[in-house]
Amino acid sequence: MSILSPSDRAVLWRTVTTSGPGDRGPLLRVLAREVLDSVGSRLNMYAGHEDDVVATIALLDESGLLGRDDLRQAFEEAGEDDEHAEDMAALLAAHLGQAAEIERLGIDTRLAALRLAAAWQQHFTEPTLARPEWLTAGQVAARYGVTPQAVYKWIRSGRVEAEQTPGGSWRLPASQFERGSRADRRRITALKSKLLSIGGDTDVSDEELAEEIIERRQSLVRVCFDATVLCGALRKPTGHNFRLLELAADGVLIDGFTTEVAGMEFVRNALAGLGGVRYDIEVIEEFLDAFHPLFHPDNVALSPIGRSLTRQTWLHNRPIGEVVYHLTGRTREDLLADLPSQLRVVAGEFDAYDVHLVAAAVASGADVICSSNRRHLPEGKLAGELQIIGPGRLGAELGIA
Repeated sequence: MSILSPSDRAVLWRTVTTSGPGDRGPLLRVLAREVLDSVGSRLNMYAGHEDDVVATIALLDESGLLGRDDLRQAFEEAGEDDEHAEDMAALLAAHLGQAAEIERLGIDTRLAALRLAAAWQQHFTEPTLARPEWLTAGQVAARYGVTPQAVYKWIRSGRVEAEQTPGGSWRLPASQFERGSRADRRRITALKSKLLSIGGDTDVSDEELAEEIIERRQSLVRVCFDATVLCGALRKPTGHNFRLLELAADGVLIDGFTTEVAGMEFVRNALAGLGGVRYDIEVIEEFLDAFHPLFHPDNVALSPIGRSLTRQTWLHNRPIGEVVYHLTGRTREDLLADLPSQLRVVAGEFDAYDVHLVAAAVASGADVICSSNRRHLPEGKLAGELQIIGPGRLGAELGIA
């Protein structure tokens, strides 16, 4: 158990983060020892974890994340009780996940960050004989690889159920995170490492991936999660596309789905190559299996039309809301609101090849189409209540970007 007071830990943290190169190595090991004493003892981290804690502190220092104010504050409070210790461990896991996204660290260091993040998460997700009725914010954060602050944001926005204890802390009913078939966290972490190893250090933006796919086929299939998001998750397993698919596969915060054509488009582009990397069918199948709840047949939508409006030529040059209204059974009256301001299904405005995506989204009750393809699907309201949102913005709204 830690013998340092919160003020002593504050002094230690400040001393380490402001130290010079000559003193930094030994001080980092002192800090790691204190983290293990104050956090590890409360999480039943006994013998065998010393090296991981030392590596965690060293890697966060190398990445430039050790100086984060949320980490400092969590470290000062970590020895107070189990909940504060869990918050500290969740932050370490979340920031290690962020470190895995930093290109300059190199592939080996980024893979080490993913392994360490999984090790910290494991202390919250190991199966026990008795399943807890309640979870702390730290436990939920560690489960989904986000910070406790993100979970508090979910609570404030009403996205998750929670109640406040007389002492002021929050507890969340565990049952809400066990709905349906949850994705296998270890399998997903292993997949992240494999994809990062395959993709290497070459950086590629979501927009570049979208442009590459567009150039290969002048129109893309887009749905709630369209092909650009699926491709982005495969190519950048430490990015927000991958995190969104994790949440969707778990059925937490996001009720996500895709379409049959989007899935085929994803497989075709992965085999052809994304950002200079080609994926074999075994890796693609592993990706689909890891997110099995998302790609379950019940979550794969079919469009009421094909890729174009060849057989519905009378719908050409009409507002997109009016077109989709007629194609989906004329039940969504909101699609007809403010027609003059909507994009028209005509070259230069809304590509006819993309109408089937919107039709599938509307037919499946979607509120949002998530896509990185800003050329053809700019962010904002499309028709009625249906919106186009990029993965970066959606992640920011959920507190995970």
